[in-house]
Amino acid sequence: MSGVRRLGADDAEAILAIRVAGDLADLGESDTEITSVLSDLSLPGAESFGFDDERGLAGYAWVGVFPAHAAIEVDVRLRPDADRSLGPRLLERARDTARTLGPDRPVQSWVHSTDAERIGWLADVGGQEVRKFWRMVVEFGDDAPPFPRLPDDVAVVIVGDDEDRERAVFEIVEAAFADHYGHDPTTKRSYEEFVERMHGQPGFDSSLWWLALVDDQPAAALIGTRAMEGLGFVNTLGTLGDWRGRGLGRTLLLTAFAEMHRRGDRRVGLVVDATNPTGAVGLYESVGMRLEHVWRVFELEPLASTR
Repeated sequence: MSGVRRLGADDAEAILAIRVAGDLADLGESDTEITSVLSDLSLPGAESFGFDDERGLAGYAWVGVFPAHAAIEVDVRLRPDADRSLGPRLLERARDTARTLGPDRPVQSWVHSTDAERIGWLADVGGQEVRKFWRMVVEFGDDAPPFPRLPDDVAVVIVGDDEDRERAVFEIVEAAFADHYGHDPTTKRSYEEFVERMHGQPGFDSSLWWLALVDDQPAAALIGTRAMEGLGFVNTLGTLGDWRGRGLGRTLLLTAFAEMHRRGDRRVGLVVDATNPTGAVGLYESVGMRLEHVWRVFELEPLASTR
């Protein structure tokens, strides 16, 4: 494709500007930071490329392969004032790249429900909606939400810099999400891959990671971040199957709400699969969270091999 070039760390600021502009259009705010862009660019197996115009980077496509993900993820974005015909061309290049990274794997792209332009690009090449994910939020005033009361056999501990506790979080998350949508049961990410990815997320703070212990055994985990000023975020919440139904997820959520409020956050959000079979949506609604945004996940069949 004429005019396209590979992107690297030197392009991170330009990519960030395009992503922030997209966030502002979709959400009215942005929690994207340069660390997140650099993390995506350095992800093993990921490829990024884009077009330039007289004002700099006009648009980019990112193609990523995550360990234990069944599909290859693609993100195509344009600068607001860029030539709009570049979008479909970048999507075509992204699909071709995905074919080399995983010849038999489908391509998926997350698009905000209000982004009619990118939805159109995907629909025009046969993209089908396969899932919806919701961003849910709870809002607080100045009155602090209470920390939860714990049964005698339950303790909640901060992970912090304790490697044993961090490994316990990893093991819980891997087990808890093994049967969730999009997980590839034939592959597994390593603890080192988990740490590298999570530590590179915007707002990483190991003091916002918690373990719930039952009789001193790790049973549930919550990974929190401070996404932006005034907004705490629950990145991941998981409970081992044997301990579900005991209220551990609720306990960890209330713990996170209280601590994030203490640090100045008056809103806490998270993203959830709208059809999660574990009843997660009901749990979040029970602690006061409400739907704020919807992302539609579109899937494209893998391109036929040219070989």
